Amino acid sequence: MLLGRVKWFSPERGFGFILLDDATEVFVHYTSIVGDGFRILHAEETVEFEITDTIHGKQAKNVRRVNNSSAIKDENASEPDNRARSAG
Repeated sequence: MLLGRVKWFSPERGFGFILLDDATEVFVHYTSIVGDGFRILHAEETVEFEITDTIHGKQAKNVRRVNNSSAIKDENASEPDNRARSAG
């Protein structure tokens, strides 16, 4: 398994790129992410994966997050409301 960092990933389009230490970019499709339900990756997330050669070039497969869930903000969590409230 290789380690890389998610360069970017578009949930709307279902794909993105993983960046290796040597600056090589590897295509990743949402179907290659291990997990259930809606599978997405977040920029700067560390992942481990395998590489397969396709007719379009190198592609990541069996992509798994590497214990950085605390660094990922839950997109469904509500933001605290820090606006001042007027008394009255």
